[in-house]
Amino acid sequence: MAALVGGIFSGTIYEAEKGTGAWRNGQPARPSETTTLGDAVVTLDFNFKGDAEVSRLFPLLGRIKDARRFGTAAFEFAAVASGGVDAYVDVRDSLSPENYMAAYLIVTEAGGVVSDRFGEPLLPIRSMTQGQSIVAAATPALHAAILEVLGRTEAEG
Repeated sequence: MAALVGGIFSGTIYEAEKGTGAWRNGQPARPSETTTLGDAVVTLDFNFKGDAEVSRLFPLLGRIKDARRFGTAAFEFAAVASGGVDAYVDVRDSLSPENYMAAYLIVTEAGGVVSDRFGEPLLPIRSMTQGQSIVAAATPALHAAILEVLGRTEAEG
């Protein structure tokens, strides 16, 4: 199994092969070592269709160092693999497989952690239109911190 994500405007290429690691522009990709929300730069998807999705992110926005949006889920997600950002979060439950399949392999092969917004493994792909939430983080500690904040939001909602 192999994966490729490319940045059209930057020319950056992320690639991975299962069991052999991940690369950014031909160099080994390594996620950041960030473990705390206060130090984390996180890319977020803000393309919301309802208030419930927006409210899921409010507590996280108040705890992270900075939020970014590159404009493409696959590239934002893949940037976690090389330390370009510390995490990628999409809580909309609507990300389709072509937006995350390659990036998932790239992040996990680089050593990052990926789950849905509840901390569960991503669902098996049954359709190219099925929706998915994503929490990808550079380190297990940062991943757990993001899930804790998102979980509190769900419990309060």
